[in-house]
Amino acid sequence: MNDGAVTVFSWMKSILDMQKIVTDNSLVMAIIAINMTIIGLTSLAESKSVIGIDYGRFLIRRYKVFQWIRIYDLLIVFAIVNVASLFLMFTTVAELRAINLVVLILSLIFAIFYFFAYIIVENKGVRKQVLEQELLGLYLDSMEGTTFEADVLVEMSGGSRTKRKLSGNIILYFNRFNSDTQYAFEEIFGPQSMMYDYSDKAIRRRWKLFSIEPYRYRKSSNGIFDISHEFFQMFRYSELQDKWLLDILQLHNECSAAKGKYDVHRLYNVARVLAHINTFGTNESLYKYKFIEYLMPYVKKATAITDEEKAVLSNLDEVKRIESFAFGQLVDYIFTPIERNDHSQDRFAVVSVHLLKQFILRSSHTGLLTPKDMLMLLLDRTISSSQQRMKEVFVVILNEYYANQASDEIPEELKKETIKQKVFAMNRDQSGNVNGLSVQDLFNNEL
Repeated sequence: MNDGAVTVFSWMKSILDMQKIVTDNSLVMAIIAINMTIIGLTSLAESKSVIGIDYGRFLIRRYKVFQWIRIYDLLIVFAIVNVASLFLMFTTVAELRAINLVVLILSLIFAIFYFFAYIIVENKGVRKQVLEQELLGLYLDSMEGTTFEADVLVEMSGGSRTKRKLSGNIILYFNRFNSDTQYAFEEIFGPQSMMYDYSDKAIRRRWKLFSIEPYRYRKSSNGIFDISHEFFQMFRYSELQDKWLLDILQLHNECSAAKGKYDVHRLYNVARVLAHINTFGTNESLYKYKFIEYLMPYVKKATAITDEEKAVLSNLDEVKRIESFAFGQLVDYIFTPIERNDHSQDRFAVVSVHLLKQFILRSSHTGLLTPKDMLMLLLDRTISSSQQRMKEVFVVILNEYYANQASDEIPEELKKETIKQKVFAMNRDQSGNVNGLSVQDLFNNEL
């Protein structure tokens, strides 16, 4: 023992009566009382939750310290130590009393640490384990392909859903929109989510918990990830579908590394979002004019591409098919509520049609689809639809397209005669007049 340690020991011995401390039963009782009181305050944790999961219950039943031993087992040992100490108070063996006191002091240190590290605050380790057990076991890597049309088209990675489903507690948690839920949403579904972690450590952790290989989401060279299936599972049952769709697009498609660059993964995400709106969208807020005003910039940015970027795009035809699909989904999204409610003049209808016209006529950006391409796609949907409003909109946009084109620049497919021929087989108009069209002009004799 060095001189410093000897000095400290001598100083402590001079101010503390160690024999009295060891033999003082009231001190032992006081420590036991403090320990029991602190552990009793575990009930304070019941007021907390992690993404809707009861924090106190998870802490006691499922949390493992260092991912090895359950906190519940440690509390059992803690209780046994304190009960044993009551009986050791009456022993006359000095060595046992000294050991008992040391063990009690250690249990007091544990109780204080437990209180301040796990009860007063939300422990980060507990939160991490909650997220792991709630999110990592939902999807796994497999040879099975997806059947959802949008996912097939964008060639999502092969994989399967496990028997586990997203907890109803989590879905209910995200039925609130505030700073806490926004923070949790980014942590769970954003680019930094543990679902996108494919490090060796993360893969081993998944295997230990669920005995599965992780479903692997793609990441572009600019850092844009596929929006996860886990998010869309939450989206289906959420009461705030509009808010979380905008947030997920903000988190993924606005990746800072991809700023100012064309990235086909943006288009993948937008196509899938639009398809999910049309398939699973139930929230009326999805069909408010404010939502589509916020949504359209993401659609434009996903399709905007320069000539230089187009020249180096290796899979141009494939990407064009995806853009065509996304455009079709956008049209369906705009006209479905109009048809369902016949609110052809409400604010959503007016704003959405105006934005669609801007998008088609390319007043603000350029994409792989030309105005002609989009008008032909819109015509196909209009012919197959019974909506009067869609026909009116098509004619309005077509007339404006004509107004911006010289007669000899109008493609044959978009001339009045060709369109009428496509709409109906008889009564073809051979006048060659392509100005001042009306709904009756094109569609009054449709088959």
